[in-house]
Amino acid sequence: TLESSRPPSIAYGPSAFRLRDGDGAEYDSLIPSADDQRTLKGGALTTGESVRGTVAFDVPAGAGGLVLAFEPGDGVPSARPIRVALGD
Repeated sequence: TLESSRPPSIAYGPSAFRLRDGDGAEYDSLIPSADDQRTLKGGALTTGESVRGTVAFDVPAGAGGLVLAFEPGDGVPSARPIRVALGD
């Protein structure tokens, strides 16, 4: 679940997510299927809004030390990347 807790609005979509492994390799999110209702679509969140959806990556078997990053990149100076360690 992605939630905006303060102004301004934050743009989101699958392309705002990146995955990095412990060796430094980076993986972009896969292009979502238009038929999959669970896939995160793009949009903008204003204060108090939230959205939920699936973001998929193609990661080699055996990759470890995975870190998921959300990087809005919408020109909002206060928008900093959010990183979550996913473990091995």
